Parts: sequence; C-alpha cells; structure tokens
Amino acid sequence: MVLRLAIILVFAISLTGCGKLLAKDRLNEGTRAYNKGNYVQATKLFEESINYNPNFPLAKLYYASSLRAQYAPGGDSIENKTLGEKAIKAYQDVIKSSNRPQDIDAAHAFIADIYDGLEQKEENRNWVLKRINLPSQTDEVRAQSYYTLAVGYWKDSYYGVTQKYLIPKTQPPQYKPVNEWEVGDEEKVKTLVTKGLGYMEDSLKINPKYANCYSYRGLLYREQIKLESDPKLKDELTEKANRDTEEFLRLNREAAATAAQQPPS
Repeated sequence: MVLRLAIILVFAISLTGCGKLLAKDRLNEGTRAYNKGNYVQATKLFEESINYNPNFPLAKLYYASSLRAQYAPGGDSIENKTLGEKAIKAYQDVIKSSNRPQDIDAAHAFIADIYDGLEQKEENRNWVLKRINLPSQTDEVRAQSYYTLAVGYWKDSYYGVTQKYLIPKTQPPQYKPVNEWEVGDEEKVKTLVTKGLGYMEDSLKINPKYANCYSYRGLLYREQIKLESDPKLKDELTEKANRDTEEFLRLNREAAATAAQQPPS
C-alpha cells in the first residue's frame, strides 16, 4: 500500500513537471505568433499555456495582451466589445496572480485604457484612481494620471455642455448667459470643473513644473467664467487663466533652453 502511494505521488509530480514544460512551450510558440501579428493564434496558444499551468502569471499577461491587440477602441460591434471585456477580465486575473509590481501597474493602465475605448467613463476613472493608489506607484505616473483625469473633466464640460451655448461669429468667443441654459447644465459644469481643478491641484502638488497642468487649469478657469455673471469675478478668473497660460509658456521655454544645452547623444 505504501509503495502504491509512493508511485502515485511520483506520477503526480512528473505530470506537474510535464505540464510546466508544455506551458513554457506554448508560451514560446504564442510569443512567436504574437510577434508576427497572428494575435488570434497567439491567444489560443497562451490559453493552452495557462491550461497546462494555471499558476503561470507570465502566460496570463501575454494572454491578456493578445486579446487587447485584437480589440479596436471605440468599435461598436458586439464582437469587438466582447473582446474588450474579455481583455479586462484577463488583466484582472493578472492583478490577482502576479507578484511583479510592473505587471500589476501595466494591467491597471490597460484596463483603464480599454474602459476608455468602451466609453465607460466612470470605470475608466475608477481604474485610473486605482492605479494612482498602487503602493509602489511612482510620482511621475501619479502626476500624469491626475492630469489625465482633470483633462477628461474639462473635455466633458467644454465639449459636452458649454460649446452648445457658444454665440456664433463672436470674437473673442462669447457664450449665452446661464439663465438661458437648459435645466441642469449649470450644475453639471460646476461639478465637472470642481473635480477637474481638484485633480489638477493633485498633479501640481507632485510636480509643480508640469507645464501642461497650467495650460488646462487655465482652460478650466475659462469654463468657470462662463458660469459667472459678476464682472469682478469674471475678471479675477480671467487673470488666473492668463497667469496659467503665461506659466505654461514660461515652463516650455525653460525646458527648451535646457534641452538646447544638452550635448548631442
């Protein structure tokens, strides 16, 4: 009886070892297919690799990447959307199984990006925030991510609401007063601008020399101007926006001068 149990144990170990070898073999085949642009074939091979060795984080990462390579951001077909959702689930599996911070970070970034392509704004923003809050996240990524969130809120305000109140053929551009806006649009713009300015401040706290932050913070102030009827408050906001534009230009000049001083590589 003891001998039979020992034989079974040895057999199980050999099967496990064989499974790992087959998993690596399929991973290598899948990588070659992926590099040739054969993403459907690569997906199949990476999936086989995972089946042979369910505890293979690299295969899971490559599997998710092959799905994402087939997904077309913004595509309306059911097949395309299904691919995007499948890729999201695959990246979530990477987060659960990997202990490599760079893989976990990449998975968060790709999930946020896919949700953006699926036009699911809140899910996109949730995953950007999750990425920001990763324990090993760098200040560079955090600053960039806060900036991206802020720009998104400006776009929602500018393109989604206020541009429909632009008075044609006015120079500089003039907008209809708030009392002529549709019900709810004033509060919507207030909310969007407040969130945008908050995230822009978060970015600038990390990197006060982030030039683009000043450019878009100025644009957010200009959204606020459209809400104001008090000439004094409008002037104050205009001054803030102009100062930010000047700071944006100054930082860009400074960066260009620094770059010009660098020896050629």
